[in-house]
Amino acid sequence: MQSNFVDAQEKSIFLFSDIKIKGNDGEELSAHRSILVARSGLFNILLSGKNVTTQDLIFPEFSSNTLLVILEYLYTGKVTEKSLIIETVAEAYHCADFFLIEQLKLQIIEFFKNRDVDNKVNVSAKILSQILEYMESSDNELTNLLYDSVSSVPLETIEYCNLNGKALEYILSKIKKEETNMLSTLEYNLFHYIILWAANEISEETLSFYRSCLPSSEIVNNLNTTYLQKWNFNIPFNIQEIHSRYKPTMITKTSSLLDYVNLDRIHPLVISNIIEPLSGLISPNKLSDIQVLLLLHQILFHKGGLEQPFL
Repeated sequence: MQSNFVDAQEKSIFLFSDIKIKGNDGEELSAHRSILVARSGLFNILLSGKNVTTQDLIFPEFSSNTLLVILEYLYTGKVTEKSLIIETVAEAYHCADFFLIEQLKLQIIEFFKNRDVDNKVNVSAKILSQILEYMESSDNELTNLLYDSVSSVPLETIEYCNLNGKALEYILSKIKKEETNMLSTLEYNLFHYIILWAANEISEETLSFYRSCLPSSEIVNNLNTTYLQKWNFNIPFNIQEIHSRYKPTMITKTSSLLDYVNLDRIHPLVISNIIEPLSGLISPNKLSDIQVLLLLHQILFHKGGLEQPFL
């Protein structure tokens, strides 16, 4: 079979095809029943048997471009850039998993590894978001590879638009599960990123507002480890009024994500001046628990029982 498989779809090689395959875009792909049955266990099940007379197979889960990757592999034993592109890596991997073609999954992974693309970390974040939408389980080699790429840089360097909620929660859960600073991210940095990520999901106006409410990570990280200092960051005077407009949506988008942030490790001035005015994002009971813990830390600090008042 010719290697230029995609071109062959448009030529006479498929003149004598006996089956059509359709994706969710309705485009038809020509194929040969005997080749599909011989090369794929799933196609063998679908197309074998005395009562199987269908001339069309429809796979609403996949686009025709992705199904073309499957056909190219089944006909040639490999995939090329004519059918597989970086934008379809996630769906192609999901499709290969659906058709139980392990060798194709490995080829897709190698394709991504060897692909030279600009800003590969953000590309990895986008593909991670896609693969977690497509597949029920995150326990696969491509997801692990993408996470390794994303976790090689500080979280705040990843553009908000490239992570969906599932991908961001997956990253946060991995950080906490492994109990490591793989992302070189402090707790406030996590809080800062989650809030601005959620705001970006709503609108540019929302993002601009919450940016004006949150001091930069540099400002917070440079706070002295003492309770006796002034708060010099100016927040909008009508912060609660404007926040109330977005609060229901912000709570929905951030509630599960903020569970991964250890708020008791955030400077108390940030808690009192920033987090408390953004009411509702953190439950009153949780804020109360944090305040008690911070008060205890403060007492122990002044008695000399702690080298610093918070972590």
